Amino acid sequence: MKFSNYLSSIENVSIYPIITMIIFLTVFVGVLFWIFTRDKEYISELEQIPLDNDTFKNNIENENESN
Repeated sequence: MKFSNYLSSIENVSIYPIITMIIFLTVFVGVLFWIFTRDKEYISELEQIPLDNDTFKNNIENENESN
């Protein structure tokens, strides 16, 4: 039996794609809102995290020294 046959046996299955799209759009718009309302300096700091290995190493060393 094909997968589409299973779906056709579910009542009101056509509502699930609509609900999924609403959830996706809500999260997407929420993330866009969060990004555009943040301070530019904070976003620049986050952009540099993958490239700034020295800061990561220093943070690890500082955590080890404090323990």
